[in-house]
Amino acid sequence: IYSILLFGLFLTFSRVIIFFWAIGVSLRWLIFNKKFGHIAENLSLKSLTIATFMILILFLVLFWPQVLARLDISPYEEAVSLRGFYNKVAFFEKPFWGVGIGNFVNWFKEISPGLTQNFYQPIHNIYLLIFSETGILGLMTFLLFLIFIFKEYFKKVEFNRLFHYSLIILFLLVLFLGLFDHFLWTLQQGQIIFWLTAGLLAALSPRSLTG
Repeated sequence: IYSILLFGLFLTFSRVIIFFWAIGVSLRWLIFNKKFGHIAENLSLKSLTIATFMILILFLVLFWPQVLARLDISPYEEAVSLRGFYNKVAFFEKPFWGVGIGNFVNWFKEISPGLTQNFYQPIHNIYLLIFSETGILGLMTFLLFLIFIFKEYFKKVEFNRLFHYSLIILFLLVLFLGLFDHFLWTLQQGQIIFWLTAGLLAALSPRSLTG
């Protein structure tokens, strides 16, 4: 199942998501070897490592021309230039109250009529999207919510199990991913990913974290 899911992840050709996945895997491997290398979990970790390299090699062999094309990043590329354009739109007006939750695309159509239909998309940055829709007060509330989650987690966790690190790495990568796309805030699948990882950090009790 892991191999199928990993191959599916590579098939997205999403440079940001694959890059963050590589960071997460590397950090987990480093932490494991440094603090938990003596325990029996190393068998499953070795199996996952072997499967990862096999899937990576298979994917590179099958799709090398496409991979090479995705490695060429240009500021004039549509994926890059449009993100810059959407970010600028976020600061056009109503910085205090915002344009309304879920109303960014409609408001964008009003202030910039005549663009190609596929240009009307949410900002590819959840923090700027929250700012544009709810204003500075909404963004500050959201950031305070994240701060309290981290504060409570670090207060409760003793970091004596591998998954203590895995959860915080996962949530940090999700938050970094929010700098480059909007699906964590606008699409159901992304919302499930975001709130599930946030909920795992917020809901774990001291007993479950140390047992």
